[in-house]
Amino acid sequence: MISRGRSFSGHERNCVFLNLGNRAGGRRPTFADVSAGSGFDYPDDARALALVDWDDDGDLDLWVANRNGPRLRLMRNELPEGAGQQFLSLRLRGNGTACNRDAVGARVEVVTAQGTLRRSLRAGEGFVSQSSMGLHFGLGETSEVEKVIVRWPDRKGSIEEFGGVKVGGRFLLEQGKGVAVAVSSRRGLALKASEQELVPVSRTARIPMVQLLKGPELSVADGSGRTVQLGAGKPVLVNLWASWCAPCLVELAEIAERENELRAAGVEVVALSVDALDSSDKRKAAANAAAAIKKLKFPFVSAVASEQVVGRLQWHHDNAVGHRRRLPLPSSFLIDGSGFVSVIYKGPLSVDDLLRDLSHSAGTRGERWGRSAPLPGTQLVGDSIARTIARLDANLYFHHAVHQESLQAEELAIYYYGQAELNRPLSARVHRGLGNLHARRKDWQKALDHFIVLIGLVPDDPAARYSAAACHQQLRQLKEARVRLIEAIQLHPGYGPALNALATLDLTAGNHAGAVHYFEALLKVDAANVPGRNNLAWLLATSREESLRNGVRALELAQGLVEEDGGKSAAYLDTLAAAQAENGLFQKAVATARRGLQVARAAGDQRTAGEIARRLPVYERGEALRE
Repeated sequence: MISRGRSFSGHERNCVFLNLGNRAGGRRPTFADVSAGSGFDYPDDARALALVDWDDDGDLDLWVANRNGPRLRLMRNELPEGAGQQFLSLRLRGNGTACNRDAVGARVEVVTAQGTLRRSLRAGEGFVSQSSMGLHFGLGETSEVEKVIVRWPDRKGSIEEFGGVKVGGRFLLEQGKGVAVAVSSRRGLALKASEQELVPVSRTARIPMVQLLKGPELSVADGSGRTVQLGAGKPVLVNLWASWCAPCLVELAEIAERENELRAAGVEVVALSVDALDSSDKRKAAANAAAAIKKLKFPFVSAVASEQVVGRLQWHHDNAVGHRRRLPLPSSFLIDGSGFVSVIYKGPLSVDDLLRDLSHSAGTRGERWGRSAPLPGTQLVGDSIARTIARLDANLYFHHAVHQESLQAEELAIYYYGQAELNRPLSARVHRGLGNLHARRKDWQKALDHFIVLIGLVPDDPAARYSAAACHQQLRQLKEARVRLIEAIQLHPGYGPALNALATLDLTAGNHAGAVHYFEALLKVDAANVPGRNNLAWLLATSREESLRNGVRALELAQGLVEEDGGKSAAYLDTLAAAQAENGLFQKAVATARRGLQVARAAGDQRTAGEIARRLPVYERGEALRE
């Protein structure tokens, strides 16, 4: 909901339902809406709820925490005088050795003539809330408690009975004592209601970055020949504005007035006009922007924004805040000297804030986190926290790497994969991504290094071994490639890519028997595999090893390929001609070969044309092809 610009709050009033129990023999309890009658139906965006007898009058009150104002409400339970006295309040204390001191997990039974009431002592209940650790029992018309039984949360599951418990009292039950001890009331604790101070509504936002992400590659030149490039050593403020946007013009005027301060701080400013993006008359829109810049005597570089650059900036915003709404005008991005997005400003920015933010991207992630927090405080540290942070950062960088890959920005993708690897060195998906990306760039050794790590992380994954084998092949390490492929088949006997690769290896090495074996195995798991069918047909028709040839099967496979292809592939026609010759159909073989020669020449495939031309005289002599 948030990413689509919606709110968690449905703008409804609070609701309270009273459990009426099973009525009239029904199987399920029924409920009554008592929201208005209880006085609880405030239009708050309530989140957390805690129950406690705050004023010690024998009934439970409610603390409510809201996402909006007022942040806290105390809802006092105002029963008539005396109506709340039929209760029992119990506080438990474990021995601190066999049982935790708070006795969390204890099960308490209050036995009366009217029945037995049971409650468990829990630590935390509901959303970000903790009710009182004291157990409250409403006793209705009961006037006497027969006994209290506690099942302590220790290894033995100790059960203890307590006496001396009276209705309307508060008692401490200490493990091993067997007698309830009365405790005093807190009556007299007064709270003073306060007026909620409303925070003024603002559409501006300053969003400092905790994780540093590379900004778009951008070099901007204006009409006077000045050029600004992101990541060239100086911080750059990229400002999106429009000539019809009054706050934009005020902001640009302030930036112009404080030019000397900005230049002294080493800041470059690039004002990108978005006038033309949604305009039907882009030339006129650009002219309006140029006129506004001239009128303001704007001293920094200005240009017309492209859809690509605005899209990249929008993407950075969406990933930083998880809120996919179109950027408002004005919006600005502070890019540090290394090209990382440091701070995003939505709405008019403060030049004073900008000057203070110039060093935000420096330092550690923890320091940036401290500077980014909306409230001052102390950061928690510890191994588990560090592991969680590393996992979150690795996840962010991984998704950025995938996104950059989709944009064919391979260098950025490698950078983000590398950052993900630094945070989670043993992430299988990171090593798979890096391996695939380096393989795509034909950097076979780097790709192989990552695939070998991947094999160690996912030892039962045949695809990892197949990918490593492909790198070994490119590095001319054929023995190693075969070992990896055989391992893949041992893990998954029907893994088609490995079967095909083994067959191809054997075919290249002249091991026709091995190639036939693996091609046949491939077609058992993937009968429609076109390259496998074509290669197998060729071997069955042309092998010099008589025991391997099978003209009938070769003809069947080749005819199927040509029929499916409609005779458009010269390679399949070449295979069919060889199969026909193997079956003694030499006239058909000659006709098919000539047809294949024509198709190859028409397609400009001189290599295939030359091979068919070399074989054609063999068929014309009435001989089968042997290779």
